[in-house]
Formats: sequence, C-alpha cells, structure tokens
Amino acid sequence: MQLTIRGALPELEKDEQEQIDNLMRVYQSAKRYGFNRLLEKHKLNELKKDVMAKFGLNARYSYAAMKDAEGTIKSQKELIKGEVYETKEKLKRSRKKLGKVNAPLKREGICARIDKLTTKLDRYEKHLEEGTIPKVIFGGRENFMNLQKGKISKEEWKKLRSNAFYSVGGKIDGGNQNLRITHIEDNIFRLRVNISERRWIYTRLWIPSRYVDYLKQAIKGSYSVRVVKKDKYEVHISSDHQGIELDFSNGVAGFDINTDNISVTIATRDGNFRASKVFKCPELLYTRTNRRKWLLGNLVKEAFEWIKFHDVRTVAIENLKLRKTFDTNRRYNRKVSNFIHAKAIGLIKSRAVKEKIAIKGVNPRFSSFIGDYKYTSTYGLSVHQAAAFVIARRAMGYMERVPKILLMFINFVKKRDPSTKPMEGLKKWGLLYGIMKRVANSKIQNVLCTFGSSMGLDDAETVNSVLHGAIPCPTRW
Repeated sequence: MQLTIRGALPELEKDEQEQIDNLMRVYQSAKRYGFNRLLEKHKLNELKKDVMAKFGLNARYSYAAMKDAEGTIKSQKELIKGEVYETKEKLKRSRKKLGKVNAPLKREGICARIDKLTTKLDRYEKHLEEGTIPKVIFGGRENFMNLQKGKISKEEWKKLRSNAFYSVGGKIDGGNQNLRITHIEDNIFRLRVNISERRWIYTRLWIPSRYVDYLKQAIKGSYSVRVVKKDKYEVHISSDHQGIELDFSNGVAGFDINTDNISVTIATRDGNFRASKVFKCPELLYTRTNRRKWLLGNLVKEAFEWIKFHDVRTVAIENLKLRKTFDTNRRYNRKVSNFIHAKAIGLIKSRAVKEKIAIKGVNPRFSSFIGDYKYTSTYGLSVHQAAAFVIARRAMGYMERVPKILLMFINFVKKRDPSTKPMEGLKKWGLLYGIMKRVANSKIQNVLCTFGSSMGLDDAETVNSVLHGAIPCPTRW
C-alpha cells in the first residue's frame, strides 16, 4: 500500500518563495493545457514533448503534469458512475414517497423532485455513453462563483489555481529527480527543488519526529513529492510500503465503523471473545468536514493505543465498496454518508502501517446480523461490537454456523423438512436475513407467535429472545 507523510518548508527566503510560486504557476498551466488536450484524445507521451517545448518544463515535471491531468479525468469518470447509481437510488425513494402521499402540494413537490432527478440522470448517462465528463473548474467551483460575485479578486483567483506542483519518483533518479530528499539529522531533512535547467533551491524540510524512520526508509527507494501552498508550504511525500506479515498469535482486533463511533473487538487465536471497546464521538454526526477528519484521526489513534495495550499485532477491517443512498432529508443524508467509512478505513490503514501492525480486509456481509443473533446476548455486546467480533473471526478464517434454533425457524417459515444439523456459510445467513426482514416489516409478525406456540412458548418477545440466544432453548427442542 502507499503511505503519505506530510512535512513543511519552514525556512524559505522571499526570493525562493517567488521562484517556487512561479514554478507552481507554470506547472498548473501545463496541467490545464494537458487536461484539455487529453480530452481531445491526444496521446500522453506526445503531449509530454509538446508541454516541454511550450512551457519549458523538464521531462519529469512534464510527465507529472500530464499524469496529474489524466488522474483528474479518471476520477471524474469514476464519480459519474457513482452519481448515476446515487441518482437512480434517489429516484426510487422519491417514487416510493409519491405513492404514499395524497396531499396535492406535497405531491407537486415530489413530482418536481422526480423531474429534476430524471434530467440529472439523463445528463450523467449521456456522459457515460459518450465517454465525456462534466466541466471541470480548476481552482474550485465555489471560488469561481466568488470571483463572479466580486468576493475575491482576480489575483486571488490566480493564486488559488496555481498552488501546487508534483514530481513522480523513480529509483534510477535517486528516488526523485526534481524533488530530492536527503536526511541531515534527527527529524531534519533537506529538500532539493529543481527550479529550471541546472538551477536548484536547497531548503530545510521539517517532518514530525514519529515519521522520521519511515521517511529515512522511503528515500532509499522511489518516492513522489507534491508541494502545496496553503498558509505555509506543505510537502506530501508518498511511497509504496510493503505490508506487515499477518500474525494471529495474540488474536485479531476487528473494526466496525459507524456514523458516531468506532467499535473494536478482539478475538483470540482460537476465535473466542477477549475484549471489546466502543470509541464514541457523537460530534461526528453534525460537525464540519475538516473537524470530522480531525476527530476521526483522534478516534483511530485512541483505538490503536488500546489495541497495542492488548499486544494484538493484526487488525481486520471491512473490505467495503461503499455506495450512497441519499435522499431529500439532510439528516438522513449525513447519517448514510460514506465519508466517515471511507475516511476511517483510510486512517486505519495508515495508522496500521505507522504502528507496524498487520491489516487484513474481509467481506463484511451480514456481520451485524450474525453478531446480533449469535454474540450480543452471549457476551453482552452491542450490535456494532458483535459485528466487529464477527469481522475479527472472519479474518482468521472462522466460519459462522447457523445455530440449531435458527435453522428450525427457517424450516418452519419455509415449510421444509425439519433439519437440526447446524450449517455454515453466508448463503444460509442470507436466507435467514430475508426471513427476518419480512417478519419485521410485514404482516407476518404472527409467524413468531405461531412458531413459539408450536414449541410451547407464549409470545413473540420470548421467541425473539430465544432466537437471539438470550434465553436458553427448552430442553425438548
């Protein structure tokens, strides 16, 4: 996996800042030029030579600018696929709402919403068919609108469009030809910036002390560097990092990520429960993006400190392809937002590398459902803690058998021949999940009562407790 370390350039002289700002301006101009040519189906290698001649950049900077532009196009195409899926889901939900609403004014509003979504879907599907992308504004659409409204000056707008440059690493180039890093002492490094042909700036590069060992190792090979101008000059150093070998000797810590907490449960080597903890932060639900990132980082750090205290050397996370199912309700949208999941998984991966802890991704399918029915009552866990336990066990290869009582319930509902042999595999759990969803959301709630009566139980609540393992099964079962 790739690890990115952030540093800063704290000692740039004024003339050095001007030279770096000029390089950023030229680089971003080259990137925008390459972006437009790539949309016209020009070849990347041909463009590199064109950019070198037109903008005076060397081969490495020109190649990096073209790869940057190509990455923007690829990410936009991926976003279109997500927008198509999301818009279809919104249409489904809106049409479902329309069928339940009788008030004329509300129906009118929902119909207008459906028309708007249909137009949006047609637009994105057209982009998919033609292989095109929506218009991209370098510098940000919001900043562009502020320029139009006179809230920012033209000079400020130009600075926002020209605030970074990038160089791709290469092992044969000493790690990176244009932005080379050398270690001086302690957490002090030196960055050599290639300004133009045979002209360099040498400046101090500051790195947090906890990342010094990683950077010292990274600069022995190939690494890519991006310099970004914000309030200060930031340096982002990326390099490939070989994963730590899996070690199950002290068990595995499973993660279950939720909108306002991260649940972590440790399973022993033989698959038994060891410990569990919930790292809560209700503020995640309503705070702004940058603060959410910071809060998530603190939660993940706290979780890893707890894991290290228990001497666990492997963590398990959800191998999840996230999809959004947004609707018109803002509170609902925030709750189902993929931001927390995606960001938390990224932070967990990075933290695992930095703490030298192995990481394994597993299929999270039915983990919450299985945890609810098998482990919540047994170990006194919440559904999320139980799901984390299932994920930890799954990472070590343990299958989850469907308990005998649940198999009897499946056969009762499906009217099959009785079977008391416990079965394992997600297919059986999927069948049970479908049945329970119908029991919860339809008129067949009395199925629980009928099943309980056949077994000598009085009410649906008692049957439900038995199915969850909270109450022992009668001996005659």
